[in-house]
Amino acid sequence: MEDIKAELSALEIDMFKLGTNDYDARLIGHLDPAFYEFASNGKTYTRADIIHDIEEKNNGDQKRELTPADFKLQEIGAQLYLLTYRLSIQVENIEEPLRTVRSSIWSKASGTWLLRFHQATQQPET
Repeated sequence: MEDIKAELSALEIDMFKLGTNDYDARLIGHLDPAFYEFASNGKTYTRADIIHDIEEKNNGDQKRELTPADFKLQEIGAQLYLLTYRLSIQVENIEEPLRTVRSSIWSKASGTWLLRFHQATQQPET
């Protein structure tokens, strides 16, 4: 289970590189056709929305430092996993980092991990 957690944790963080060209084709291949997300801004995104956003702009211009923590993995079905973690995102020229708690559902099909669902919730400032 630790190997799966390490693999999914790395894929999860790689998803933040979408829009930086080098990773797009490989990472889009990990988005399930029925993927959807409840983002920390309250919006809902589908796989098509993510692909459209990548085609419209390049996120590589915005420098971000990601600090993930507390990865936890639960098997919730056959080849189906819930990954939860905390993520702090420090964006260049913004004083306070965005702190979130996140959960994703991953499945494995034909040897490929597919991200089926993601939710990000902002943590209140303490």
